[in-house]
Amino acid sequence: MEIFGMSNNVIITEEVESATSEKSVEEDWGIIINICDRAGKSSEEAKNYLKAIIKRLYNNDRMLVLKL
Repeated sequence: MEIFGMSNNVIITEEVESATSEKSVEEDWGIIINICDRAGKSSEEAKNYLKAIIKRLYNNDRMLVLKL
């Protein structure tokens, strides 16, 4: 389902990138809890969030990977 022309996977990727942003100094627990709540709603959502998180783990920025 698309919202305003954005697919669900794009929204998920943006949420994960926001939660793991290299620019943030501290964790934003509001975003993290929101991701957990959405991922817990269905197995399909959980798979999509897991894919986005794994994609971030393969980032070349070492500081980002350490932060995760």
